[in-house]
Amino acid sequence: MAQTDHASSPMSLYAGWVTVDGQCYPFGAETKRRCLQMIAKFICSMAEMHADLQRKEPDFAVLFPYWYSGVYINSDIRRLASEEAIDPDTLDEIMRDVADDYLGNQATKITAFVVPMLVPVFGQTIGDTLFIAMLDKSDDFAGYVTTDQVTAENWLTDYVAQVFGPSVGKPGMSVEAAKIALKGKGVINICPLSLSPNLEMVMSLAALTP
Repeated sequence: MAQTDHASSPMSLYAGWVTVDGQCYPFGAETKRRCLQMIAKFICSMAEMHADLQRKEPDFAVLFPYWYSGVYINSDIRRLASEEAIDPDTLDEIMRDVADDYLGNQATKITAFVVPMLVPVFGQTIGDTLFIAMLDKSDDFAGYVTTDQVTAENWLTDYVAQVFGPSVGKPGMSVEAAKIALKGKGVINICPLSLSPNLEMVMSLAALTP
């Protein structure tokens, strides 16, 4: 993920996300395996909601599909969502197979995956929440994990003006202009990072430490 010269806290984590119906759902964990498990469990929950709606109100499910419509649980997702010990060297390959399966199926609203990668956490103020700023367009993506929302906003403003804007022939581009340009083609957003239980505990303890 892209980085700038903002101060970094002495912390790093694995961050990745899945995009569903134009909305990014980011996850952070202490290991790639745990982060992939969180993404897989999220997809499983979507599939379960879809199946439940089909059972209870099949006509409604067809006429008024929700963002999770069409999502199903394939064998790789079921494996990643489990507690099975998986060879770390095979994780990227498994996730590529998952992406090929879901992204190749027009019935689902899953439009993008970002495989978890180890990233530093930036910012000086430690609270009980982390934020991620992201710009995701096709195979081009950038993200920045911070301890506070203001740092995330500053990074996104700089990145759009100095990197993304010039790449589309518009140096100095604003975030709002980028959102308009990316509508229906990508995602630009700042949101809280869903953390693993271990990282939630770390953040809570850090917030209590003077």
